[in-house]
Amino acid sequence: KRLWLRSNLLAEGLSLHFGAVKPCSKKHTESQSQGSTRSTNTIADTMNAFLTEIAQHFATGQQIQQIKPLGNGLINDTYWVQTNQNAFVLQRINPQVFLYPEKILDNLVQLQQHLNSKPKSAVRLKLPELLPTTTQKTSFCDAKNHVWRALEFISESESREILSNYAEAAQVGKALGHFHTLFSDLDTDLLFDTLPGFHVTPSYFQAYLETSSLASELIQ
Repeated sequence: KRLWLRSNLLAEGLSLHFGAVKPCSKKHTESQSQGSTRSTNTIADTMNAFLTEIAQHFATGQQIQQIKPLGNGLINDTYWVQTNQNAFVLQRINPQVFLYPEKILDNLVQLQQHLNSKPKSAVRLKLPELLPTTTQKTSFCDAKNHVWRALEFISESESREILSNYAEAAQVGKALGHFHTLFSDLDTDLLFDTLPGFHVTPSYFQAYLETSSLASELIQ
């Protein structure tokens, strides 16, 4: 199996209600339970219908058969979509994290084009390709201006949150090194910085030194 890394989000809406607690009859409790079940089913049906509508924009001539959450990431809403022909990954890009989601897609296009320019014998990893919409665009924008994209689903692969041995860690390092080698000759001016400063590790270390110094002063 291929070992690859991905980041995604399964957003959960939590609603907490506080109030006085009083005894309820069994009949009343059962009625509340049934009402809650019906409400949950209605929400699930509405959400599934919404996701099916979004997914259909990336499934030309296909029938959506199943949609379910995928992964345990912390950034985007990600779903696995099964059609009558194949499977793909549907993802809503988090607008609170990425202010320019369309730039992410532009970056992916640049990476894929650069990778395709390499001799096949030199490429030993697989990048999930962007799937076009029915109008041949790289994304779909819904009524709330949320940007959705679809990616190729790489079968016989798994995304591991915890590595169990040194051999797996070595494979991750090897894949990352190979990735850097493949794109070492890519013109970085073609890419957009979607998270300014996020990958500048010296700034994190400098922040650590400053915080550590401030903590020492407070202790003294």
